[in-house]
Amino acid sequence: MVKNAFTGVTAKEESLVPLYLQHLEDTKKLIGISKANPTYQKYERMYRRVVEFMKKKYNIYLVYIWLFCHNYNV
Repeated sequence: MVKNAFTGVTAKEESLVPLYLQHLEDTKKLIGISKANPTYQKYERMYRRVVEFMKKKYNIYLVYIWLFCHNYNV
């Protein structure tokens, strides 16, 4: 357990899908305040298309954020 904590294995891995779902939920709460309904619909459509693409092209549902950081040296 100490070794895992030291090497960073215990770090929470975040994936794209749950983060985007949280973004959708936050945006939905802002409809009529600072966001318009068409903006929410656009974000929702993009979410569906990204998930469909990941399933079709790579046969996966979750993409971990660290993959983006690693590939783009962020």
